[in-house]
Amino acid sequence: MSLAEVARQSGLPRDAVTLSLGGELIASWPVTHMLVTILGGHPPILQGVWRRACGEDPQGPLSEVEARHSLQEVLCVLHLAAGAPDIVELCATDRLDPAVALDAFTGLRMPDWPTTRRLILALDVDPRVAQPFWDAWHRTRHSTADEGVR
Repeated sequence: MSLAEVARQSGLPRDAVTLSLGGELIASWPVTHMLVTILGGHPPILQGVWRRACGEDPQGPLSEVEARHSLQEVLCVLHLAAGAPDIVELCATDRLDPAVALDAFTGLRMPDWPTTRRLILALDVDPRVAQPFWDAWHRTRHSTADEGVR
């Protein structure tokens, strides 16, 4: 579907649609829900990521498990937004280990930032979209490890 058609169906200016879909503007949840629906997506899959991205998650700092889940959610959303390419084919383009990608998409284990960045680039997405989620997970992981040493 073209941007012009999404703008027409949503009643939004084309620039607003472009900025929202490009991640440069976090639209309100009703607008985000509408755009996702118009594009044939599933809004509930995106809602948790949307809440954390716009700072509406009322529960305060995330635990390591919650941060890993948030990172896994955003990776899944990016995978879906890229058309859900086959993981083996996706990884072949950048010589990534499909097992590592599958672990990241399922939340089993998260790779280091360089590997995560390569995976996101393979999805043809700007890594800056997911870096705050990776950084939050990394911080909680290290703060939890530091607390265990004390």
